[in-house]
Amino acid sequence: MGRKKLLGIAALLSALIVPLAVGANFINVANLPLFGSLVTPLSSTTVFVDPPHVLNETLQAGSKFTVHVNVSDVTDLFTWQASMNWDSSILNVSRIIPGEFLARATEQTSSEALGDVVINATDNAQGHGLFAESILGNVSGIPGPASGRLVSIEFLVLDYGWTDLNISLSEDFPATLLNSAGNDLTFTAVNGYFSNKMPGDIDGDKDVDPFDFNSFRLAYASKAPPQVPTPYPNYNRQADFDLDGDVDPFDFNTFRLNYAKKTTAY
Repeated sequence: MGRKKLLGIAALLSALIVPLAVGANFINVANLPLFGSLVTPLSSTTVFVDPPHVLNETLQAGSKFTVHVNVSDVTDLFTWQASMNWDSSILNVSRIIPGEFLARATEQTSSEALGDVVINATDNAQGHGLFAESILGNVSGIPGPASGRLVSIEFLVLDYGWTDLNISLSEDFPATLLNSAGNDLTFTAVNGYFSNKMPGDIDGDKDVDPFDFNSFRLAYASKAPPQVPTPYPNYNRQADFDLDGDVDPFDFNTFRLNYAKKTTAY
């Protein structure tokens, strides 16, 4: 895509999006000027990772999986930005796919204008991605309250372990929703989580042994929010194998069934 056409798209966005460089399938938005304000989570609108938990020990190095960044109960959404962090030793982004939410607009979107490409700046070395899309033209945003998919992110698995998939609200370019007037829409962010560890391998050393049992013993019967206002001091998320917020008999049964197992996949 030529620079002249790109500047035309920027004009349609009323100078809201100013890409730094354009390739066949990539626009670097490291200096997007419109995404500078923080979001206060005071609304029923939610931006969330779907599925929230990817727990699959068969996803070994070289495997791929996809998560979606969705929005729910939003009205007049015109422009969105999603900022996500992950552990770069565990995952890399391999593909980014536009969602269907803004495609409901009566006018063209930036992804459609760019050839089904999400505006993005992905740094796999740092484990950070910045993804954005906007409606083009002087129209209202998507009427609501409405829900749908903003973007899909395909990850390549690099190693054994776990990582949060955090939607960032506090960086230079945080996750942001704007309405057709250019105003911030408040929302709550819900993060995701990936693990390909064997259930029971609390310390991540690729076996389930007495050291893991001691960690499980110390965490047993502990809880985390929202079950309690603050987590019990000995709550250990790595011992909460079903991630339901407490370390209970169901987790103990999982530990029991996996005790003495090892993995040689890595």
